Amino acid sequence: MIRINLLPTKRRKVKRIAIPPVFTLAIPGAAILLVAGAVFYWFLLDREVTELKEETGRLQARLAELKEKIKEVDRYEKDKKDLEEKVNLIRRLEKHQTIPVHVLDEVSRHVPDRVWLHLFTEAKGAVSIEGYAFSNSDIVTFVNNLKGAKYLKDVALVESKETLVEKEPVYKFLIKGTVHA
Repeated sequence: MIRINLLPTKRRKVKRIAIPPVFTLAIPGAAILLVAGAVFYWFLLDREVTELKEETGRLQARLAELKEKIKEVDRYEKDKKDLEEKVNLIRRLEKHQTIPVHVLDEVSRHVPDRVWLHLFTEAKGAVSIEGYAFSNSDIVTFVNNLKGAKYLKDVALVESKETLVEKEPVYKFLIKGTVHA
């Protein structure tokens, strides 16, 4: 059987530990300091973010300036290249400008007395001379003279045939060669 005690018992008094007043102020104070530190740290981070955003803006502006300068430098380099090409072309033209004069001078100096020229053409360095002579030996003399010319090379007699000019028998010839600069 179970027994139950229904008589009142003495209650023990629980001793409460007294918290010193220093701790009652220290805990809220620490909490306040912790919150104040967090707010201060947040302001520091916010200021740093603001400074970084400002620096990013300055750097982007500087980047835009530098991109413009790069475009300007590229434009100057392109213009410089174009001008160099033009100068080189002018120099080549000046160099080759005197060559036709020299070629014509040499041809005219090497024409024998009994030979006259009808047509002289030059295209891309290829020279073609058509003319008339009273004999084949005059034509051969002319070709040999041209072979010794300074500005002509690969001189060759292509054709020589007898024909009539104002009822006089003459030889029509065609000489080809190349200009030698």
